[in-house]
Amino acid sequence: THSFTQISVQKIDAHGGGTMNNNDDAPHLFFRRLTASDQDVLIWQLLSYAAHEPSVEATKSQECCIPYAQDFGTRRGDFGILATAHEHNNDKELVLGGAWIRLLGTQGMATTAYNDHIQNDIPELAMAVVPNYRGKGIGSKLLSEFLTVAKQNGIQQINLSCRTDNVAAMRLYERHGFIKIPNSEITNRVGGTNVSMTIMLM
Repeated sequence: THSFTQISVQKIDAHGGGTMNNNDDAPHLFFRRLTASDQDVLIWQLLSYAAHEPSVEATKSQECCIPYAQDFGTRRGDFGILATAHEHNNDKELVLGGAWIRLLGTQGMATTAYNDHIQNDIPELAMAVVPNYRGKGIGSKLLSEFLTVAKQNGIQQINLSCRTDNVAAMRLYERHGFIKIPNSEITNRVGGTNVSMTIMLM
């Protein structure tokens, strides 16, 4: 089993309004397992950020998004972590982002033309940082922790799908070892292009 790390996060205002100086009062970034009890609110909200949808309701209306979140934690292969911090002077948990994987091919997604790149035995990654906390290095720390934990839990390979116009996300994944899968480009639901990426952990 993996003991989740605690990382000092510099220049993060836990209340979402600006930045903090690098001092002893800077909040710390914590990681914990994503559980089935998180799926009703947290996973759907994070998925709406990842899918560039305006709301949870809009995300749930997109057929291609549903398998990433529905009934998470109840199926074989479901695994994820949350990046959190605590508000000043209390123990209230603030969720800053999350990363999780599912075996989507086993849920019928691979039978659709839109998702014919999905493989039954390779989990797909979904990941998001809450908009107020982007640009602070949280995504990189979250992905690094997630890949470490996934490897220690026996995950051998992970795939993901990323919009090619999301340059920051593409660079993040590439920095952490993901590579583009040749000839995997597809037209996404908004008329843009998605490309599949993969990483070998073993």
